[in-house]
Amino acid sequence: MNQKRSGFIIPLTLMLISVATVLITAIYQRGSLFVPFITTMYQREQAKQLAMSGIQIAISQLAFVEKKEKEKKEPAKNEAPTQADQASQEGAAFFSRIFPALNQWQEFKLKKDIDGIDGTIKIALASEEGKINLNAIYDFAKKKFVGEGQLQEGDWKKIMQQLLGRVQKNMGISGNLFEEFEKFLKQRQYKINDASELLTIELFRPFVARQFYIPPSKESKERSLYLLDLFTVYGYGKLQPWLLSDSMRGVLDMKRISVTAEKPMKEVSQEVLKKFKPQISLSKDWNSVFQPIYGIEFQRLPKGIDAVFETTFDPKLFSVVSYGMVGDVTLRAYAILERVKRFEKQETWYDIKIKKFYWI
Repeated sequence: MNQKRSGFIIPLTLMLISVATVLITAIYQRGSLFVPFITTMYQREQAKQLAMSGIQIAISQLAFVEKKEKEKKEPAKNEAPTQADQASQEGAAFFSRIFPALNQWQEFKLKKDIDGIDGTIKIALASEEGKINLNAIYDFAKKKFVGEGQLQEGDWKKIMQQLLGRVQKNMGISGNLFEEFEKFLKQRQYKINDASELLTIELFRPFVARQFYIPPSKESKERSLYLLDLFTVYGYGKLQPWLLSDSMRGVLDMKRISVTAEKPMKEVSQEVLKKFKPQISLSKDWNSVFQPIYGIEFQRLPKGIDAVFETTFDPKLFSVVSYGMVGDVTLRAYAILERVKRFEKQETWYDIKIKKFYWI
């Protein structure tokens, strides 16, 4: 009788051990997956907050206005600065501060003991007025390019034929990019809502992986162009020659942003600042003002493009790419920002409005 009982208990014990092993293994597997999942989700939320913080950093840089100390005694009436002089001083101050930061990474390292988190914020500012405004170059009612046949006004058809030819060569696109671009515009009954709509054109498909600008982190002979760094739907029609985007520089055969430049951008901006004017004549001032920045003479610019360059410096629209990085997690955001001037208590202030926001 005892032997029969022993023979029954041993198999039962082994079965219970097997079941327990299966249960423990299942619990362990779920637990081993749950911990890294929760860690990743926690880092993702932190990275999201850092990416949003990068947008706020860009807003603070665009909103900042240098305030000069007031003189103890009021200046004489004939010494009072005119409104044009004040605008020129404000423009020069803004240029000297924002130009060195454009089209390249600004990196902010965060430490937990100081900032409450270990992570990195990276932002890259660009001027929307240094890109081609798709809605300003084409008249959707008349089904023709703005200034078409009028060279003095800036014939955007001829300009785009030249520029898209260069884009086609840079991106290795086979086919006539301009013809497809013109066909796309003629088929529309209304303005373009977002520059990414160009991706519906078959020949623009190489831009699918190159929509948002990525500043160089190392020197390379081959530099790509980026769709939303070339085209925009914001701005006032003309290109701002002081603040051309990096991709626009590439299309115009200009010097692009370099991580190994002989002179840092801050030093270049200080040199250019000495020749800063609120109003310029491109044919007269290009070689002295802009050649040091872009490394190209006025005569080498695409024919007729000078007619679509802005001659005054008053930028209002900017874009920012913002990366939030925590551990192995990176979240990316993109925003269009508008700089709105207001006057309060005889002082100038700037409010920054977010016109569009993307997670990328």
